[in-house]
Amino acid sequence: MLISIAAMIVWEGWGRDALLLTEVVAAGKTLQAGHLLQAEDVQLLKVPRDCVVEGALTAGRINELSGHYTLGRLSLNQQISIADIADEEELVKEQQTTFVIPQEWIAMRSSSLRKGDRITLYRLSDYGSLGTYTIAFVKNEQEQEVYSLEGIDDRKLLDRTDGSAPINHVEIIAELSQYQIIREAALVDGGLLLLQGEGSSVAADMSSNSPAMQEKVSEETEVETQ
Repeated sequence: MLISIAAMIVWEGWGRDALLLTEVVAAGKTLQAGHLLQAEDVQLLKVPRDCVVEGALTAGRINELSGHYTLGRLSLNQQISIADIADEEELVKEQQTTFVIPQEWIAMRSSSLRKGDRITLYRLSDYGSLGTYTIAFVKNEQEQEVYSLEGIDDRKLLDRTDGSAPINHVEIIAELSQYQIIREAALVDGGLLLLQGEGSSVAADMSSNSPAMQEKVSEETEVETQ
C-alpha cells in the first residue's frame, strides 16, 4: 500500500512532467524584431511534447541565445526557435534577411501593399528617406499572409481592391545596419511613412509639402492613416 502511494506521488510530482512535457525557451516579455537578447528577456516553459514548435530551443540550449538578435516580433510566452534568431556574424554573412515593420511604427501606408512590392520608407518627422526595400511578407493580425482574393498581386495598385484581410504589419528584406536605422527612426521620430515605389521624386514633393504630393497620395496609393 505504501509503495503504491509513494509511486503515485512520484508520478504526479515528477514522472508525468518528465514523460509528457518538454522544457523549452520562450520569450519572457514581448520583444521587437532586431532586439539583442539578454538573459532577462527569456524564460523556460514546460509544454506538451506534441506542442513543441519545429526548431524550438530546449532548456539545454538556452546559452545559444547569447549575442543573438530577434528576426521578428516575439510575444510573451512564445516559443523561440532557431529560425527566430541570428547572430551578427550570420546576418553579415547573409547580408540580408527579413525584418518586421510592426503596426505601431507605421504612421501611413497603402491598403494595396503586397508581397514583392518595392517601398520607400520615410521618417515622419522630416520626411527624410530611409531607403527603398522589397516587401517579403504582408501579414494580418493572425500572422497570415494578406493576398488578393483573385490571386493576382502584380496588378495596378488601384485594382487591388480584394485583399484577403486588413494589413497589420509588413516584413522587409534588409541588412541589420539598415534595420537598426529604421527602428531608431520609428521610435524616436514618431513613426514611418511607407510609400510604394522607389520614391526619389516623391521625396522632393514631401519635403516641400507640394500639391503634387497630395495628388500622388490620393490618386495612386489609397493611403490609410493608422
